[in-house]
Amino acid sequence: MLLIALITAAAILSSCGEEDEAAEESEQEEIRDEEAEEVEEEPVKTDESEEAEEEPVELEEEEEAEKEPAESEEKDEEDIVEAEELDGLEEESAEEQEVEEVEEDVTETETLDEAEEDAEIETFDEMEELSEEEEDIIEVEEAEETLSQQNAVSTARDYINYSSFSETGLIEQLEFEGFTHEEAANAVNQLDVDWQEQAVLTAEDYLAYSSFSESGLIEQLVFEGFSNEHASQAVSQLHVDWQEQAVLTAEDYLAYSSFSKSGLIEQLVFEGFSNEHATYAAEQAGL
Repeated sequence: MLLIALITAAAILSSCGEEDEAAEESEQEEIRDEEAEEVEEEPVKTDESEEAEEEPVELEEEEEAEKEPAESEEKDEEDIVEAEELDGLEEESAEEQEVEEVEEDVTETETLDEAEEDAEIETFDEMEELSEEEEDIIEVEEAEETLSQQNAVSTARDYINYSSFSETGLIEQLEFEGFTHEEAANAVNQLDVDWQEQAVLTAEDYLAYSSFSESGLIEQLVFEGFSNEHASQAVSQLHVDWQEQAVLTAEDYLAYSSFSKSGLIEQLVFEGFSNEHATYAAEQAGL
């Protein structure tokens, strides 16, 4: 029984395996049939169809070839436009920079002008201040000079009132007193003095305490500052006995020194007396 059961089971398994194989074969046949139908449905490509397919490809290639230069030109034009735009931007930037520089220069110039104006105003103010200070100093100096000049005039007048002077002699005397040459000269110029008369007075003063020859007295007046003309006129206006002056001069020499007659005569001639007056004076002096 067991054997029969095994055989039966084997038969069943065998039949099942055959059925599965049969089913698989049936499925494969169906797949092959479908593929065959698909193959039959596909149209067979002919030379014409191939050419027809190739023509659009060539047209597309030609269109692409035509498009490439156009695209290249468009790209070049775009590059040119971009370059022009860049140049324009650069020019605008340069112009703006130039304008800014010009504005800066104008601003600097205006600033410099303002600074110069301020400096000029300050300089003008300083000059005005200095001018005012200088005016004050000048006023003080003028006041001092006026007082000093007044003193110089007063001193000059005092000297003329008690003694005789030449113009240059009086100026020198004032300078000796401490006045400046300008102050002394201005003071003397302000006096109303007859210098010819002063020469006469000076000559008389000299003859009052000493003896002179005519030429010797003229030389002495010139030494005192009188002109040769004033000195000569002054001496000519005097009433003098020149021979007597020779005797007085001889006596003065013999009072402090000893002379021979000829030596005394020579000394008197040297003093400006004539030989006649000198000889007469020596004889009158006891030689």
